[in-house]
Amino acid sequence: MGIQSTSQMYNVPMYLPSDYFEPSVVAKKYKQHGDQFFPLYMLLRSMMREEGISRDSWTAYEDQEIHQTFHEGVGFVDPGVNTAATLTLTAANGDVDANGNCYLREGDIVEFLNKNNGYIVRGTRVQVSPTTVTFTVKPFPGNTIGAVVINQEIPIVSGAVANGTGPVAAAARNVYQKKFYLQTLDEHISIEGGVLADQVWAKTTEDGKTIIGVYSEALDDLQYRVDLKVDGALWTGQENPDGSVAQLTETGGAGYANPIYTTGGIIPAAGLYGKTYPTTGTWAMTNFDDLTTYLVQQRVQSDYMLFMVGNSLSNHINNVMANANLYTAVNYTQIAESLFGGGAAGKDLSMSINFTSFRHNSGYEFLFRRLDNFSNPTTFGVAGYGYDEYGMVMPLNKVKDPRTGVSQNNLEFKYKKLGKYSRRFKVWTISGAGEDDTLATAMTANDWSDTYARGSFGLQIMKANHFILLTR
Repeated sequence: MGIQSTSQMYNVPMYLPSDYFEPSVVAKKYKQHGDQFFPLYMLLRSMMREEGISRDSWTAYEDQEIHQTFHEGVGFVDPGVNTAATLTLTAANGDVDANGNCYLREGDIVEFLNKNNGYIVRGTRVQVSPTTVTFTVKPFPGNTIGAVVINQEIPIVSGAVANGTGPVAAAARNVYQKKFYLQTLDEHISIEGGVLADQVWAKTTEDGKTIIGVYSEALDDLQYRVDLKVDGALWTGQENPDGSVAQLTETGGAGYANPIYTTGGIIPAAGLYGKTYPTTGTWAMTNFDDLTTYLVQQRVQSDYMLFMVGNSLSNHINNVMANANLYTAVNYTQIAESLFGGGAAGKDLSMSINFTSFRHNSGYEFLFRRLDNFSNPTTFGVAGYGYDEYGMVMPLNKVKDPRTGVSQNNLEFKYKKLGKYSRRFKVWTISGAGEDDTLATAMTANDWSDTYARGSFGLQIMKANHFILLTR
């Protein structure tokens, strides 16, 4: 009797929990890894803040604030009553660009700390160097400008010119181009044949008959490892941008040095553009006054602020608020309508994420969520790093692209996609010998199946100046 020999490779569709289950169910499934660990990208997906793009990097534009302050770059002593002084603007404080442009113009009226006004005398602008510009400022009759220390911030409050004179210099309007990158990651897990046979479920089409793929509980491990890496990138990632001589690269299959693009995270962006707010000692309710004051100063229009905190900082805040009886019933219907598209599914999701809510008298409502990943002893919670004492206040709003006029989310998850092919999280299984059965994945000679995951993802962050990073 002859022996039949086959040589085959299988590529059976495997489903990760995030694609197989509803988001609210995934949140519950992650309870084995902590108190409902819910990755940031899934939160953004649930809020419909996700988009597929076909390129490894992309650009977006942000409008510079229309009205700005400036800083005195050198400092000077009180020049005396009716005596002019020289204001010096430099690139060090961001007041002068590479071409010598600055917001301050001749004919402007500025105010000093002694509450006296100063007039920027026309015809006195001097470009000392490409990035240093000076102006002569004169106090109003009978007044003095007072002493001005180095780096003192000074506001422009008005402007005036004489009749019969020419126009003032043109105002410069700057638009910032921001570049973002998709980060690609790989994961790989080997599943033993016996385990796979015990824990495989089929996913069918709507007719309930056609098998289009399978899901295994063993894939929870794979999903969890992927999500830890994605979450780490979205929170603390540092960009590996193109054009740098020190750019990280890896030799690809064609022998070329391929760039290893990485996406920028929220914490570095908030530290660079937003406000860092140290919280020492016992949390004080007046801290909320400081936070909302900053939000007002930054013209934040959204009513809802995600307030995501590590466990240690969460305990400080909870103790104070509980003692003050400030916890109020959470309106999940309202949150579902505002953040998750409404309906029963949105309400279930907002409840599963387990927000608590506090509305400040300024009108801003803080949605608290303990960020367990910041206290995970194998990731952010490693001793000495202090992430469990961190917190992040993030408004959820839309901003307008000044180039296209298109409204876009201030925080959006991106993944690579072209047509029907998506690399959001591509999962596939490659196996060797085995029965060609629709419901079973073939095993290798060592009785396991190798399953791989690959994702190309990135985070678009706009108006990071609205974010507040809490530290202790």
